[in-house]
Amino acid sequence: MRLNPAAAACLSLAAQASAKTNFTREVEKILSRPTFADATVGIEVRDLRSGKQVYTLDETVPLIPASNQKLLVSTVALSSLGANFIFDTTIFGTSDVGDDGVLDGDVWIVGSGDPSLTSDRLTDLAEELVAQTGLKKITGKVYGDGTVFDDKFVGEGWPADDEVFPDFAQVAGLNCDLNYVGLTISPASEVGGPATVKVNGLGSDEEPYVEIDSTVKTVAEDGAPSSSLNRLAGTNTVVLSGSIPLGHDPVVVSVTIHDPIAFAAYRFAHALGGAGVEVSGAPTKSGALPDGAAKLADSRSTPLSNVLKLFLKPSQNMYGEALLKTVGRAAEPDAPGSSAAGAKAALAFLEAEGVDATGVEVVDGSGLTRLNTLTARFLTDLLIRNRKEFSKKDWQIFFDALPIGGVDGTLAGRFGGTPVEGKVRGKTGSLTGVSALSGYLSAGDGKEYVFSILMNGHTSTTEARRAQDDIVLALYYNGRK
Repeated sequence: MRLNPAAAACLSLAAQASAKTNFTREVEKILSRPTFADATVGIEVRDLRSGKQVYTLDETVPLIPASNQKLLVSTVALSSLGANFIFDTTIFGTSDVGDDGVLDGDVWIVGSGDPSLTSDRLTDLAEELVAQTGLKKITGKVYGDGTVFDDKFVGEGWPADDEVFPDFAQVAGLNCDLNYVGLTISPASEVGGPATVKVNGLGSDEEPYVEIDSTVKTVAEDGAPSSSLNRLAGTNTVVLSGSIPLGHDPVVVSVTIHDPIAFAAYRFAHALGGAGVEVSGAPTKSGALPDGAAKLADSRSTPLSNVLKLFLKPSQNMYGEALLKTVGRAAEPDAPGSSAAGAKAALAFLEAEGVDATGVEVVDGSGLTRLNTLTARFLTDLLIRNRKEFSKKDWQIFFDALPIGGVDGTLAGRFGGTPVEGKVRGKTGSLTGVSALSGYLSAGDGKEYVFSILMNGHTSTTEARRAQDDIVLALYYNGRK
Protein backbone atom coordinates (compact mmCIF):
# COMPACT_ATOMS: atom_id res chain seq x y z
CA MET A 1 0.00 0.00 0.00
CA ARG A 2 1.45 3.39 -1.01
CA LEU A 3 1.45 6.06 1.68
CA ASN A 4 1.63 9.80 1.26
CA PRO A 5 5.18 10.71 2.43
CA ALA A 6 3.99 13.15 5.06
CA ALA A 7 1.31 10.78 6.26
CA ALA A 8 3.75 7.89 6.35
CA ALA A 9 5.73 9.79 8.96
CA CYS A 10 2.60 10.22 11.04
CA LEU A 11 0.07 7.50 10.39
CA SER A 12 -2.00 8.33 13.42
CA LEU A 13 -1.71 9.58 16.95
CA ALA A 14 -2.38 6.09 18.16
CA ALA A 15 0.29 4.53 15.95
CA GLN A 16 2.93 6.90 17.31
CA ALA A 17 2.32 5.75 20.85
CA SER A 18 4.69 3.19 22.30
CA ALA A 19 1.84 0.77 22.75
CA LYS A 20 -0.58 0.62 19.86
CA THR A 21 -4.26 0.23 20.63
CA ASN A 22 -5.97 -2.98 19.68
CA PHE A 23 -7.98 -1.05 17.09
CA THR A 24 -4.85 0.36 15.44
CA ARG A 25 -3.25 -3.08 15.26
CA GLU A 26 -6.45 -4.54 13.83
CA VAL A 27 -6.69 -1.88 11.10
CA GLU A 28 -3.04 -2.39 10.15
CA LYS A 29 -3.66 -6.13 9.91
CA ILE A 30 -6.73 -5.58 7.71
CA LEU A 31 -4.88 -3.22 5.38
CA SER A 32 -1.98 -5.68 4.99
CA ARG A 33 -4.20 -7.90 2.87
CA PRO A 34 -2.95 -8.48 -0.71
CA THR A 35 -5.73 -6.47 -2.38
CA PHE A 36 -4.24 -3.28 -0.89
CA ALA A 37 -0.63 -3.90 -1.96
CA ASP A 38 -0.67 -0.98 -4.42
CA ALA A 39 -3.65 0.91 -3.01
CA THR A 40 -3.97 4.30 -1.37
CA VAL A 41 -6.30 4.31 1.62
CA GLY A 42 -7.50 7.34 3.55
CA ILE A 43 -9.14 6.76 6.93
CA GLU A 44 -10.27 8.97 9.75
CA VAL A 45 -12.21 7.89 12.83
CA ARG A 46 -13.34 10.46 15.40
CA ASP A 47 -15.45 10.66 18.51
CA LEU A 48 -18.68 12.27 17.33
CA ARG A 49 -19.27 14.22 20.53
CA SER A 50 -15.77 15.61 21.12
CA GLY A 51 -14.35 15.45 17.60
CA LYS A 52 -11.22 13.78 19.00
CA GLN A 53 -9.29 11.59 16.59
CA VAL A 54 -9.32 7.88 17.28
CA TYR A 55 -7.40 6.78 14.19
CA THR A 56 -6.06 8.45 11.05
CA LEU A 57 -4.28 7.28 7.93
CA ASP A 58 -3.65 9.51 4.91
CA GLU A 59 -6.73 11.41 6.03
CA THR A 60 -5.80 14.57 4.08
CA VAL A 61 -4.92 12.85 0.80
CA PRO A 62 -7.45 13.69 -1.96
CA LEU A 63 -9.04 10.49 -3.24
CA ILE A 64 -11.81 9.56 -5.65
CA PRO A 65 -14.92 9.21 -3.45
CA ALA A 66 -17.36 7.49 -5.85
CA SER A 67 -20.84 7.79 -4.30
CA ASN A 68 -19.53 9.30 -1.07
CA GLN A 69 -19.89 12.46 -3.18
CA LYS A 70 -23.60 12.16 -2.39
CA LEU A 71 -22.93 13.06 1.26
CA LEU A 72 -21.74 16.49 0.16
CA VAL A 73 -24.55 17.00 -2.36
CA SER A 74 -27.30 15.98 0.06
CA THR A 75 -25.89 18.25 2.76
CA VAL A 76 -25.76 21.26 0.45
CA ALA A 77 -29.19 20.55 -1.03
CA LEU A 78 -30.86 20.24 2.36
CA SER A 79 -29.12 23.36 3.64
CA SER A 80 -29.71 25.60 0.62
CA LEU A 81 -33.07 24.37 -0.72
CA GLY A 82 -34.72 23.41 2.56
CA ALA A 83 -36.55 20.29 3.70
CA ASN A 84 -39.87 21.49 2.24
CA PHE A 85 -38.51 22.17 -1.25
CA ILE A 86 -40.80 20.81 -3.99
CA PHE A 87 -40.16 20.05 -7.66
CA ASP A 88 -43.06 21.23 -9.81
CA THR A 89 -43.88 19.88 -13.30
CA THR A 90 -46.37 22.15 -15.06
CA ILE A 91 -48.63 21.81 -18.10
CA PHE A 92 -49.30 24.86 -20.27
CA GLY A 93 -51.40 25.42 -23.38
CA THR A 94 -50.86 28.03 -26.08
CA SER A 95 -54.63 28.50 -26.10
CA ASP A 96 -57.53 27.76 -23.80
CA VAL A 97 -59.59 24.59 -24.08
CA GLY A 98 -62.76 25.45 -25.99
CA ASP A 99 -66.29 24.49 -25.06
CA ASP A 100 -66.00 21.66 -27.57
CA GLY A 101 -62.98 20.25 -25.71
CA VAL A 102 -60.51 21.31 -28.40
CA LEU A 103 -57.25 23.08 -27.58
CA ASP A 104 -56.35 24.85 -30.82
CA GLY A 105 -52.60 24.98 -30.36
CA ASP A 106 -49.82 23.20 -28.52
CA VAL A 107 -49.40 21.75 -25.05
CA TRP A 108 -46.15 22.17 -23.14
CA ILE A 109 -44.85 20.09 -20.27
CA VAL A 110 -42.36 22.21 -18.35
CA GLY A 111 -39.93 20.59 -15.94
CA SER A 112 -38.13 21.88 -12.87
CA GLY A 113 -35.51 19.12 -12.88
CA ASP A 114 -37.60 16.68 -10.82
CA PRO A 115 -35.69 13.37 -10.78
CA SER A 116 -38.66 11.56 -9.24
CA LEU A 117 -41.19 12.20 -12.04
CA THR A 118 -42.78 8.95 -13.24
CA SER A 119 -45.17 7.75 -15.93
CA ASP A 120 -47.76 7.12 -13.22
CA ARG A 121 -47.64 10.78 -12.20
CA LEU A 122 -47.95 11.82 -15.85
CA THR A 123 -51.00 9.56 -16.17
CA ASP A 124 -52.54 11.24 -13.11
CA LEU A 125 -51.66 14.62 -14.58
CA ALA A 126 -53.33 13.82 -17.90
CA GLU A 127 -56.47 12.57 -16.15
CA GLU A 128 -56.54 15.67 -13.96
CA LEU A 129 -56.21 17.89 -17.03
CA VAL A 130 -59.12 16.16 -18.75
CA ALA A 131 -61.29 16.31 -15.63
CA GLN A 132 -60.62 20.00 -15.04
CA THR A 133 -60.85 21.29 -18.61
CA GLY A 134 -62.88 18.76 -20.59
CA LEU A 135 -59.96 18.41 -23.01
CA LYS A 136 -60.65 16.06 -25.93
CA LYS A 137 -58.29 17.12 -28.69
CA ILE A 138 -55.03 19.02 -29.19
CA THR A 139 -54.59 20.34 -32.72
CA GLY A 140 -50.86 20.90 -32.28
CA LYS A 141 -48.05 19.01 -30.59
CA VAL A 142 -46.88 18.16 -27.10
CA TYR A 143 -43.61 19.96 -26.40
CA GLY A 144 -41.11 19.44 -23.61
CA ASP A 145 -39.33 22.31 -21.88
CA GLY A 146 -36.28 21.45 -19.78
CA THR A 147 -34.58 24.83 -19.94
CA VAL A 148 -34.40 25.08 -16.15
CA PHE A 149 -31.13 23.11 -16.61
CA ASP A 150 -28.38 23.32 -19.19
CA ASP A 151 -28.29 20.87 -22.09
CA LYS A 152 -25.39 18.78 -20.80
CA PHE A 153 -27.22 15.51 -20.25
CA VAL A 154 -24.07 13.53 -19.36
CA GLY A 155 -21.62 14.30 -16.57
CA GLU A 156 -18.05 15.37 -17.26
CA GLY A 157 -15.69 12.43 -17.22
CA TRP A 158 -18.36 9.73 -17.51
CA PRO A 159 -17.15 6.79 -19.64
CA ALA A 160 -18.90 6.85 -23.02
CA ASP A 161 -19.12 3.05 -23.06
CA ASP A 162 -21.23 3.09 -19.89
CA GLU A 163 -23.92 5.53 -21.06
CA VAL A 164 -26.23 2.64 -21.98
CA PHE A 165 -26.52 1.48 -18.36
CA PRO A 166 -29.18 2.89 -15.97
CA ASP A 167 -26.55 3.97 -13.43
CA PHE A 168 -25.33 6.41 -16.09
CA ALA A 169 -28.75 7.70 -17.17
CA GLN A 170 -28.84 11.18 -18.66
CA VAL A 171 -30.25 14.05 -16.60
CA ALA A 172 -32.20 17.07 -17.82
CA GLY A 173 -34.55 19.78 -16.67
CA LEU A 174 -37.40 17.40 -17.57
CA ASN A 175 -37.03 13.72 -16.67
CA CYS A 176 -39.25 10.65 -16.47
CA ASP A 177 -38.89 7.14 -15.06
CA LEU A 178 -35.22 7.71 -14.21
CA ASN A 179 -34.61 8.14 -17.95
CA TYR A 180 -34.34 4.49 -18.83
CA VAL A 181 -36.69 1.77 -20.10
CA GLY A 182 -37.01 -1.97 -19.72
CA LEU A 183 -36.85 -4.36 -22.66
CA THR A 184 -38.68 -7.68 -22.27
CA ILE A 185 -37.13 -10.54 -24.26
CA SER A 186 -39.32 -13.61 -24.89
CA PRO A 187 -38.36 -16.82 -26.74
CA ALA A 188 -39.91 -17.88 -30.02
CA SER A 189 -42.01 -21.04 -30.26
CA GLU A 190 -39.16 -23.02 -31.83
CA VAL A 191 -35.39 -23.29 -31.60
CA GLY A 192 -33.66 -20.93 -33.99
CA GLY A 193 -36.54 -18.48 -34.13
CA PRO A 194 -36.02 -14.79 -33.41
CA ALA A 195 -36.86 -13.74 -29.88
CA THR A 196 -39.56 -11.12 -29.35
CA VAL A 197 -38.36 -7.86 -27.81
CA LYS A 198 -40.91 -5.45 -26.34
CA VAL A 199 -40.20 -1.99 -24.99
CA ASN A 200 -42.07 -1.81 -21.71
CA GLY A 201 -44.67 0.87 -21.15
CA LEU A 202 -44.27 2.91 -24.32
CA GLY A 203 -47.62 2.16 -25.88
CA SER A 204 -48.13 1.80 -29.64
CA ASP A 205 -45.48 0.03 -31.68
CA GLU A 206 -46.48 2.09 -34.73
CA GLU A 207 -44.41 5.09 -33.63
CA PRO A 208 -41.90 3.56 -31.22
CA TYR A 209 -39.77 5.94 -29.18
CA VAL A 210 -37.06 3.30 -28.89
CA GLU A 211 -36.03 1.47 -32.06
CA ILE A 212 -34.89 -2.13 -31.53
CA ASP A 213 -32.33 -3.83 -33.76
CA SER A 214 -32.34 -7.36 -32.34
CA THR A 215 -30.56 -10.54 -33.37
CA VAL A 216 -31.49 -12.45 -30.19
CA LYS A 217 -32.20 -16.09 -31.07
CA THR A 218 -34.10 -18.88 -29.35
CA VAL A 219 -31.85 -21.78 -28.32
CA ALA A 220 -32.39 -25.25 -26.85
CA GLU A 221 -34.08 -25.53 -23.47
CA ASP A 222 -30.85 -26.56 -21.72
CA GLY A 223 -29.18 -23.29 -22.73
CA ALA A 224 -28.82 -20.16 -20.63
CA PRO A 225 -30.12 -16.68 -21.46
CA SER A 226 -27.49 -14.15 -22.50
CA SER A 227 -27.70 -10.68 -23.93
CA SER A 228 -25.53 -7.80 -25.01
CA LEU A 229 -26.91 -4.38 -25.78
CA ASN A 230 -25.74 -1.03 -27.01
CA ARG A 231 -27.49 2.25 -27.77
CA LEU A 232 -26.12 4.06 -30.79
CA ALA A 233 -24.62 7.38 -29.74
CA GLY A 234 -27.05 10.31 -29.90
CA THR A 235 -30.00 8.07 -30.78
CA ASN A 236 -32.60 5.79 -29.23
CA THR A 237 -31.70 2.88 -31.47
CA VAL A 238 -30.80 -0.13 -29.34
CA VAL A 239 -28.73 -2.96 -30.81
CA LEU A 240 -29.45 -6.20 -28.95
CA SER A 241 -27.85 -9.61 -29.41
CA GLY A 242 -27.75 -12.88 -27.51
CA SER A 243 -29.94 -15.91 -26.90
CA ILE A 244 -32.83 -17.15 -24.77
CA PRO A 245 -33.78 -20.82 -24.20
CA LEU A 246 -36.98 -22.28 -25.59
CA GLY A 247 -39.75 -22.08 -22.99
CA HIS A 248 -37.75 -19.77 -20.73
CA ASP A 249 -39.53 -17.05 -18.78
CA PRO A 250 -39.21 -13.58 -20.34
CA VAL A 251 -36.01 -11.75 -19.44
CA VAL A 252 -35.98 -8.00 -18.75
CA VAL A 253 -32.94 -5.84 -19.45
CA SER A 254 -32.74 -2.07 -19.07
CA VAL A 255 -31.28 0.63 -21.29
CA THR A 256 -31.00 4.39 -20.93
CA ILE A 257 -32.75 6.75 -23.31
CA HIS A 258 -31.23 9.68 -25.15
CA ASP A 259 -32.77 13.14 -24.66
CA PRO A 260 -34.89 12.94 -21.49
CA ILE A 261 -36.89 16.05 -22.45
CA ALA A 262 -38.28 14.51 -25.62
CA PHE A 263 -38.79 11.24 -23.75
CA ALA A 264 -40.94 12.91 -21.08
CA ALA A 265 -42.96 14.71 -23.78
CA TYR A 266 -43.54 11.36 -25.47
CA ARG A 267 -44.62 9.81 -22.18
CA PHE A 268 -47.07 12.64 -21.50
CA ALA A 269 -48.52 12.45 -25.02
CA HIS A 270 -49.05 8.73 -24.45
CA ALA A 271 -50.73 9.48 -21.10
CA LEU A 272 -53.03 11.99 -22.80
CA GLY A 273 -53.99 9.36 -25.36
CA GLY A 274 -54.78 6.96 -22.55
CA ALA A 275 -57.05 9.62 -21.03
CA GLY A 276 -59.00 9.87 -24.29
CA VAL A 277 -57.30 12.94 -25.76
CA GLU A 278 -56.49 13.04 -29.46
CA VAL A 279 -53.08 14.61 -30.13
CA SER A 280 -52.63 15.64 -33.76
CA GLY A 281 -48.88 16.26 -33.81
CA ALA A 282 -46.03 14.04 -32.67
CA PRO A 283 -44.41 14.96 -29.34
CA THR A 284 -41.09 16.71 -29.56
CA LYS A 285 -38.43 18.42 -27.54
CA SER A 286 -38.29 22.18 -27.87
CA GLY A 287 -36.84 25.25 -26.22
CA ALA A 288 -38.42 27.65 -23.79
CA LEU A 289 -42.14 27.94 -23.19
CA PRO A 290 -43.57 30.71 -25.41
CA ASP A 291 -44.89 33.89 -23.85
CA GLY A 292 -48.60 34.01 -23.16
CA ALA A 293 -49.10 30.29 -22.57
CA ALA A 294 -51.71 29.50 -19.91
CA LYS A 295 -51.15 27.12 -17.01
CA LEU A 296 -53.48 24.13 -17.19
CA ALA A 297 -52.30 21.70 -14.48
CA ASP A 298 -49.28 20.65 -12.47
CA SER A 299 -47.72 17.73 -10.61
CA ARG A 300 -45.69 18.28 -7.45
CA SER A 301 -43.01 15.98 -6.09
CA THR A 302 -42.78 14.87 -2.50
CA PRO A 303 -40.74 17.27 -0.32
CA LEU A 304 -36.96 17.19 -0.41
CA SER A 305 -37.04 15.53 3.00
CA ASN A 306 -38.40 12.41 1.28
CA VAL A 307 -36.47 12.89 -1.97
CA LEU A 308 -33.24 12.55 0.03
CA LYS A 309 -34.29 9.04 1.08
CA LEU A 310 -34.93 8.14 -2.55
CA PHE A 311 -31.47 9.55 -3.30
CA LEU A 312 -29.25 8.19 -0.52
CA LYS A 313 -30.80 4.83 0.41
CA PRO A 314 -30.39 3.24 -3.06
CA SER A 315 -27.59 5.65 -4.11
CA GLN A 316 -29.61 6.88 -7.09
CA ASN A 317 -27.16 8.65 -9.39
CA MET A 318 -29.60 10.69 -11.45
CA TYR A 319 -30.97 12.28 -8.28
CA GLY A 320 -27.47 13.47 -7.44
CA GLU A 321 -27.05 15.17 -10.79
CA ALA A 322 -30.48 16.79 -10.62
CA LEU A 323 -29.93 18.02 -7.06
CA LEU A 324 -26.52 19.53 -7.83
CA LYS A 325 -27.95 21.38 -10.84
CA THR A 326 -30.94 22.51 -8.77
CA VAL A 327 -28.58 23.93 -6.16
CA GLY A 328 -26.76 25.74 -8.96
CA ARG A 329 -30.02 27.11 -10.33
CA ALA A 330 -31.05 28.35 -6.87
CA ALA A 331 -27.71 30.13 -6.48
CA GLU A 332 -27.83 31.64 -9.99
CA PRO A 333 -31.56 31.90 -10.84
CA ASP A 334 -31.00 33.84 -14.06
CA ALA A 335 -29.03 31.00 -15.64
CA PRO A 336 -29.86 27.36 -16.37
CA GLY A 337 -28.86 25.02 -13.57
CA SER A 338 -25.53 23.36 -14.24
CA SER A 339 -23.10 21.08 -12.46
CA ALA A 340 -20.50 23.85 -12.52
CA ALA A 341 -22.89 26.30 -10.85
CA GLY A 342 -23.83 23.66 -8.30
CA ALA A 343 -20.17 22.95 -7.55
CA LYS A 344 -19.52 26.66 -7.09
CA ALA A 345 -22.48 26.93 -4.71
CA ALA A 346 -21.31 23.85 -2.78
CA LEU A 347 -17.84 25.30 -2.23
CA ALA A 348 -19.35 28.63 -1.18
CA PHE A 349 -21.52 26.80 1.33
CA LEU A 350 -18.53 24.98 2.81
CA GLU A 351 -16.61 28.23 3.15
CA ALA A 352 -19.56 29.92 4.86
CA GLU A 353 -19.90 26.98 7.24
CA GLY A 354 -16.20 26.96 8.06
CA VAL A 355 -15.65 23.46 6.68
CA ASP A 356 -12.13 23.09 5.30
CA ALA A 357 -12.47 22.12 1.64
CA THR A 358 -8.78 21.45 1.02
CA GLY A 359 -8.53 18.59 -1.46
CA VAL A 360 -12.19 18.86 -2.49
CA GLU A 361 -12.99 18.84 -6.22
CA VAL A 362 -16.68 18.86 -7.17
CA VAL A 363 -17.42 17.93 -10.79
CA ASP A 364 -20.66 15.95 -10.63
CA GLY A 365 -23.36 15.19 -8.08
CA SER A 366 -23.43 11.40 -8.22
CA GLY A 367 -19.79 10.42 -7.88
CA LEU A 368 -19.68 8.69 -11.26
CA THR A 369 -16.79 10.78 -12.52
CA ARG A 370 -13.22 10.11 -11.45
CA LEU A 371 -12.58 13.85 -11.50
CA ASN A 372 -14.17 14.34 -8.06
CA THR A 373 -11.87 14.22 -5.05
CA LEU A 374 -12.58 14.31 -1.32
CA THR A 375 -10.54 13.47 1.76
CA ALA A 376 -11.39 11.34 4.76
CA ARG A 377 -10.78 14.41 6.93
CA PHE A 378 -13.26 16.45 4.93
CA LEU A 379 -15.94 13.78 5.19
CA THR A 380 -15.63 13.40 8.96
CA ASP A 381 -15.68 17.20 9.27
CA LEU A 382 -18.84 17.30 7.16
CA LEU A 383 -20.57 14.52 9.09
CA ILE A 384 -19.72 16.13 12.44
CA ARG A 385 -20.91 19.48 11.12
CA ASN A 386 -24.25 17.96 10.12
CA ARG A 387 -24.77 16.44 13.56
CA LYS A 388 -23.92 19.65 15.38
CA GLU A 389 -25.13 22.42 13.07
CA PHE A 390 -28.27 21.06 11.41
CA SER A 391 -31.51 21.86 13.17
CA LYS A 392 -32.99 18.91 15.04
CA LYS A 393 -35.45 18.41 12.17
CA ASP A 394 -32.85 18.60 9.40
CA TRP A 395 -30.43 16.35 11.28
CA GLN A 396 -33.12 13.69 11.59
CA ILE A 397 -33.94 14.02 7.88
CA PHE A 398 -30.30 13.58 6.91
CA PHE A 399 -29.68 10.73 9.36
CA ASP A 400 -32.87 8.88 8.39
CA ALA A 401 -31.94 9.09 4.69
CA LEU A 402 -28.69 7.18 5.18
CA PRO A 403 -28.62 3.41 4.57
CA ILE A 404 -28.70 1.31 7.74
CA GLY A 405 -26.26 -1.58 8.11
CA GLY A 406 -27.98 -4.93 7.63
CA VAL A 407 -31.36 -3.25 7.19
CA ASP A 408 -31.88 -1.20 4.04
CA GLY A 409 -30.45 0.63 1.06
CA THR A 410 -26.97 -0.15 -0.17
CA LEU A 411 -26.05 -1.48 3.28
CA ALA A 412 -28.89 -4.02 3.41
CA GLY A 413 -26.52 -6.85 2.49
CA ARG A 414 -23.74 -5.79 4.85
CA PHE A 415 -23.36 -6.15 8.64
CA GLY A 416 -26.39 -8.43 8.89
CA GLY A 417 -26.16 -10.81 11.84
CA THR A 418 -23.27 -8.87 13.40
CA PRO A 419 -23.29 -6.71 16.53
CA VAL A 420 -23.39 -3.56 14.40
CA GLU A 421 -26.55 -4.51 12.51
CA GLY A 422 -28.81 -1.48 12.78
CA LYS A 423 -26.07 0.50 14.55
CA VAL A 424 -24.16 1.83 11.57
CA ARG A 425 -25.52 4.40 9.14
CA GLY A 426 -23.36 5.26 6.21
CA LYS A 427 -22.89 5.97 2.55
CA THR A 428 -21.22 3.47 0.29
CA GLY A 429 -19.30 4.24 -2.87
CA SER A 430 -18.01 2.05 -5.67
CA LEU A 431 -16.28 2.39 -9.03
CA THR A 432 -13.70 0.09 -10.56
CA GLY A 433 -10.74 0.33 -8.21
CA VAL A 434 -12.62 2.72 -5.91
CA SER A 435 -14.53 1.81 -2.76
CA ALA A 436 -15.72 3.97 0.12
CA LEU A 437 -17.76 3.86 3.29
CA SER A 438 -18.38 6.87 5.53
CA GLY A 439 -20.91 7.38 8.28
CA TYR A 440 -21.83 7.01 11.93
CA LEU A 441 -21.45 4.11 14.37
CA SER A 442 -22.97 3.45 17.79
CA ALA A 443 -20.21 1.43 19.44
CA GLY A 444 -20.24 -1.22 22.14
CA ASP A 445 -19.75 1.19 25.03
CA GLY A 446 -22.47 3.54 23.85
CA LYS A 447 -20.05 6.01 22.28
CA GLU A 448 -20.89 7.56 18.91
CA TYR A 449 -18.19 7.58 16.26
CA VAL A 450 -17.93 9.20 12.85
CA PHE A 451 -15.71 7.52 10.27
CA SER A 452 -14.60 7.75 6.67
CA ILE A 453 -12.81 5.03 4.72
CA LEU A 454 -11.73 5.89 1.15
CA MET A 455 -9.94 3.23 -0.90
CA ASN A 456 -8.38 3.74 -4.34
CA GLY A 457 -6.32 1.28 -6.37
CA HIS A 458 -7.28 -2.02 -4.70
CA THR A 459 -7.63 -5.12 -6.84
CA SER A 460 -10.94 -6.48 -5.49
CA THR A 461 -14.12 -4.58 -4.71
CA THR A 462 -15.40 -7.53 -2.68
CA GLU A 463 -12.26 -7.56 -0.54
CA ALA A 464 -12.34 -3.78 -0.15
CA ARG A 465 -15.88 -3.91 1.19
CA ARG A 466 -14.99 -6.78 3.48
CA ALA A 467 -12.10 -4.74 4.85
CA GLN A 468 -14.37 -1.74 5.46
CA ASP A 469 -16.84 -3.94 7.32
CA ASP A 470 -14.04 -5.45 9.38
CA ILE A 471 -12.75 -1.99 10.30
CA VAL A 472 -16.21 -0.90 11.44
CA LEU A 473 -16.59 -4.10 13.48
CA ALA A 474 -13.17 -3.54 15.03
CA LEU A 475 -14.22 -0.02 15.96
CA TYR A 476 -17.38 -1.35 17.57
CA TYR A 477 -15.41 -3.80 19.71
CA ASN A 478 -12.77 -1.17 20.46
CA GLY A 479 -15.40 0.78 22.38
CA ARG A 480 -16.99 -2.24 24.05
CA LYS A 481 -16.53 -2.57 27.77
